[in-house]
Amino acid sequence: MELKKNTLKGFLWTSFGTVGNGIATILVTAILARLLTPSDFATVELLAIFIAISNIFIESGFSQAIIRDETPSQKDLSTVFFFNLFISILF
Repeated sequence: MELKKNTLKGFLWTSFGTVGNGIATILVTAILARLLTPSDFATVELLAIFIAISNIFIESGFSQAIIRDETPSQKDLSTVFFFNLFISILF
């Protein structure tokens, strides 16, 4: 019963965080759209799209795999670190 309660609580917090992040993004975008000229706003939004796509590659799941691994080796940790660093610099 405790596992079910904790799972539900975790799901709700994650959901609220995701919805809150979406609402904040919409509000910031609306404010920027009102304050900036159309060409400046387009530049900002293109940059935001580029950063979002870059984050998909940077957070490619290796970090989550390391967290779930019970005994990661130093080689595993170094590989994830340098891979993320390389992809970050590349993008």
